[in-house]
Amino acid sequence: MLRKTLFFSLFLFVSQLQAQTEADFEKFGSGIFSLISDTGSYPHLEYIRIKSWKQLINEQDLESAEKEEWKLRIQDSYANEKTEFEKKLGLIVQEYRAASLKGAELTFLESGYAPHPKWKNWYQCYIRFGFEHEGVQTMVDLNYELYYNGKGLLFIGTRLDEDF
Repeated sequence: MLRKTLFFSLFLFVSQLQAQTEADFEKFGSGIFSLISDTGSYPHLEYIRIKSWKQLINEQDLESAEKEEWKLRIQDSYANEKTEFEKKLGLIVQEYRAASLKGAELTFLESGYAPHPKWKNWYQCYIRFGFEHEGVQTMVDLNYELYYNGKGLLFIGTRLDEDF
């Protein structure tokens, strides 16, 4: 009986962790939408730090030499990747906020994510929203990638692109 109770408690705990993770993804997607659509909103969205990159690499099923190679590669390219990502995000925010000020309407439709095919705790994500300006309606998918470090979600890599 005690064993069944422990198993059930463990199942509930794991289920709650998964639900929390789902809520984290939804909250992050809503934060991105708020950032691009609300000229007065500045949600807390972070880009991965080198320390978190190293944590991610250590979580992978790689040989130690390959892990060290990845860490060196990240150390060398981190500043450029972060700058590239911030430029992309800045341009997207600027574009949609400027359109909002000119009367464009943005409507959040959905967000979603899927695990990266090769990396644990790395996710390929999107938000979908409607964009209407001067009688023209468009559906936009904004694609990005996140790392879940067990505490929260962080932008990772340089992928940030729009599909219309």
